[in-house]
Amino acid sequence: MPSTHQNQCEKEKESELPYSILCSFYFRTRVASAENPTKISARKRTRANFRIPSYAASISELGVASAENPTKISAKKRKSEPSHPSALSELGVHSLTEMDEASVSISLIKITPLFFFTLYLCFIMIQKEAYTSIKQTLAAQNVQLIAVSKTKPIADIQELLDLGQLDFGENYVQELLEKQAALPPTINWHFIGHLQTNKVKDIAPFVYLIHGVDSERLLQEINKQAVKNNRVIKVLLQVHIAQEETKFGLDAEELIYLVEKSKGFQNVQIVGLMGMASNSTDSQLVGDEFRYLHTLFTQLNTSYPELNCTVLSMGMSGDYLLAVQSGSTMVRIGSLLFGARNYSM
Repeated sequence: MPSTHQNQCEKEKESELPYSILCSFYFRTRVASAENPTKISARKRTRANFRIPSYAASISELGVASAENPTKISAKKRKSEPSHPSALSELGVHSLTEMDEASVSISLIKITPLFFFTLYLCFIMIQKEAYTSIKQTLAAQNVQLIAVSKTKPIADIQELLDLGQLDFGENYVQELLEKQAALPPTINWHFIGHLQTNKVKDIAPFVYLIHGVDSERLLQEINKQAVKNNRVIKVLLQVHIAQEETKFGLDAEELIYLVEKSKGFQNVQIVGLMGMASNSTDSQLVGDEFRYLHTLFTQLNTSYPELNCTVLSMGMSGDYLLAVQSGSTMVRIGSLLFGARNYSM
């Protein structure tokens, strides 16, 4: 015969059905179980809607607390509780035991549609505050912001566009083409990835600035496609300043060679240099790399005043303040504005 507690759980289960959903304490982050390392986006988690008994109101790495009794239940009792595959499988977790091994703590909470709306507004407000703060910091130093929107939806780009941000950076040609067709023509599209010569023709009609030119062959192709589109395309020459050999770019000698070669390309305008520092927490190392690039930039303007180079693009979300201190005039920031990227979506 069912106990009083069981009957109460059944009643609560039915009453909570419309609004019982699984949420993460870390909005727009991802979780993975120990046995299933595949990360699932928060967007997918928050779409999940399923029944949960009240005793599973909170699950964490340290224990389980019921909605009525916040006392944590021991791991031994937790292992004996029934699993909820319909609820947890979307997280890659198939039992409460596996949940103990999850890489981050999560909570099962009872919320209403109004909570969803409020949470959304709070999140948007945080992004707006971050954008406003960064813009003010950069404006004080006369530094231009490029919002790196790769892998981000059109709606997110439109939000920043509505706030007055006009310059956006993309790494992949196909993604750039899709976004350029769907968004207003007022946007200045910057191509900031490694550009293949056979892809230049696709972006030549509209691209505002190509950041990563690192070979004569690529520069020649850009000039060729610019002629076909009856326009002059602005470019940055990419200099290799990092310790990692995986990063692209010219050395000092190759830089001068390419500048000399560019004199024969009438439809390409070199407006400056671009470089990416080492992915390191050593601020001294990163700062030295930025200062070296600034030195090359100064020497370039001294040796070739006719170029009138004004753009020194260096600095991203993790090091842009150091880059600005080292003389950057343009920074590329993505995660601080849009949140962490989800490449699996």
